[in-house]
Amino acid sequence: MNYKAVFYILGVLLLILAAALLVPLAVAMLIGGEKGEIRAFGWAIGVTATIGAALLLLLHRRRRPLKGADGFGIVTLGWLAFSALGALPFFFADVGLSYTDCYFETISGFTTTGASVIAHLESAQLPNGIESLPLGLGFWRCMTQWLGGMGIVLLTVAILPMLGTGGYQLFRAEVPGPTKHRFTPRIRQTAVTLWKVYLVLSLAEVLLLLLSGLDLYDAVCHTFTTVSTAGFSTKNNSVGHYGSPVTEWIIIVFMFLAGINFVVHYRFLFGGDRTAYFKSEELRWYAGLLLLFSCFAFVNLYGVIFSTANPAETASLEETIRKSVFTSTAIITTTGYSNADFDAWPATVRLLLLLGMFLGGCAGSTAGGLKTVRVMSITKYAWREIRQLFMPRAVLLVKVEGQPVAANVLASIAGFFFLWMLLVGVCSLILAAMLNGLVLPSGKVLQGDAQFMTALSAVISAIGNIGPGLDSVGPTKNYAHIPVAGKWLLTFLMLLGRLEIYSVLILLLPTIWRR
Repeated sequence: MNYKAVFYILGVLLLILAAALLVPLAVAMLIGGEKGEIRAFGWAIGVTATIGAALLLLLHRRRRPLKGADGFGIVTLGWLAFSALGALPFFFADVGLSYTDCYFETISGFTTTGASVIAHLESAQLPNGIESLPLGLGFWRCMTQWLGGMGIVLLTVAILPMLGTGGYQLFRAEVPGPTKHRFTPRIRQTAVTLWKVYLVLSLAEVLLLLLSGLDLYDAVCHTFTTVSTAGFSTKNNSVGHYGSPVTEWIIIVFMFLAGINFVVHYRFLFGGDRTAYFKSEELRWYAGLLLLFSCFAFVNLYGVIFSTANPAETASLEETIRKSVFTSTAIITTTGYSNADFDAWPATVRLLLLLGMFLGGCAGSTAGGLKTVRVMSITKYAWREIRQLFMPRAVLLVKVEGQPVAANVLASIAGFFFLWMLLVGVCSLILAAMLNGLVLPSGKVLQGDAQFMTALSAVISAIGNIGPGLDSVGPTKNYAHIPVAGKWLLTFLMLLGRLEIYSVLILLLPTIWRR
């Protein structure tokens, strides 16, 4: 690895982080007004800018072009450094959080996971959880997800042409999904184009949320966490706090759009292809899975929860449909918002949502999970093997988007799927052992089925970048009670999920660290 080049680019990234911190500082000064958080942002900016500038000054004449391993190193180390320094405002503000909790909340933001130790928290400094958080810190909490959605590294590639050909190494390591769409001649132009689509979606949602009745602060914060499919909210009860069907349908639409491959958005918005959405096979699978899950949830909910003899529990047809579609979309796109306590729903729906956590949106979107293209490819591959059994001499191809998928690509997808499932299994066992006999804030002892469901759903939620899980980490609870070692395990899984496993695990090879 070219250490000097790697740490030089890390210096650039840290200066970008310091500049980004000026935005929530301005929010704190204009509408927050609490001296503690203003001072906290000042210290965080000072520390971050000093480290970034020092790296640039020491290494500006000692760089060589980036290579493949360098890109993976920059992306992984960059995410770790961003989370470490991005956590400083929470830590310096003295809101009653340990550094572990500050780091957990921040990396959950940057990786667009949305798992929180603050939501529903009742402490001396934060008696009403998120809603007690100073406005500047609340804004920064949501802004981390917006920056992480499209990627800090991709932003660097977009605005710093000095990276040259090395920019492609960063692009390969950063962009989620099994394929990297480079649809313009220059990688910097590709990065700028993707950010242009991201900004268009963001501005459109802000305007619509304002029209639905949200104030500017909440509209911007929820836009940050919707288009990034991340899920942090400014309210403890997430989007359900507003009780607004219009707001919920707007967010449903933008969660769905954020889960679509951004290359498809580009071709429709800027490429002149008005049929781009209809041509994408992955998009058809993605929409079909969302429809299937929503219908299954609706059938179960309408008959069990929302249509009962008790008028207080009876909901309209529209509300039942909305809650079914909202929750299915939030889980499959890995956004993690909630407009109801889905952990209290029937076991069949909870199991459905647990399965939905595996899926994710399209490759090249801001969504996490396995990605639809992988699910589609694995399904077609399995079907081909079944057909091959009774047609052994036939030449059967696996096609995606009308094109044959190369054997090495199928092998890579199968390897990724195996690693993903292996990590879920092993880490669930480890976390379950950590949770054994844990006393929850309610006084209940975590054991048995609750212990198993908490561990399994927390691990899937972390590696899938979803946010809420089930049982003691459900949508009306938080991760504050997880032991310190468990929180660090989950932060590692968040990073693995955001960077698609390989980008992180490759750094564990000794050969990568040789000069």
